[in-house]
Amino acid sequence: HRHLSPLPLHSILCGRWLEIRQYLRTLDPVIQIDDIHRALAARIPNTACAPRNAVAAILQDGITPRLLFIERARVKGDPWSGDIAFPGGRLEPSDANLQATAERETHEEIGLDLNQYHYLGRLDDLTTQTLGIDVAAFVYSVQDAADFQLSDEVADTFWQPLTDLADPAR
Repeated sequence: HRHLSPLPLHSILCGRWLEIRQYLRTLDPVIQIDDIHRALAARIPNTACAPRNAVAAILQDGITPRLLFIERARVKGDPWSGDIAFPGGRLEPSDANLQATAERETHEEIGLDLNQYHYLGRLDDLTTQTLGIDVAAFVYSVQDAADFQLSDEVADTFWQPLTDLADPAR
């Protein structure tokens, strides 16, 4: 069972970790996907930074919902080599919008077709701290852990319980 430390998550996820952790702390101790969906539906995300990159935050429904992370493959010269991240990438001319980018990149990187799952909402856009890249994040829920088909960009995937991520002791 993998455990993540807050410091690498903060730097690797480019600030998303702080937003997710802050949000999770506002929820009841028993976090449910429906609660997250209602909370996302009730707010308007800050989309001021005009991103050209998008990621998918994928939650697995269950008694204790879990969040999917990928470990990027180690590639010489790749600034994200070996990082823990969400599936995602750069907007392509063929993408209808940033949500389509997150969905396409997720399918390319781990073989998961997000169009078959439940879209929950969009998080605030953020600018990465290290490279200054603007990123949009879209949240989805899946019922079962899928058998992922990893591309050469991804070394591994793993699920982390939301209760672990929201734990103030971490």
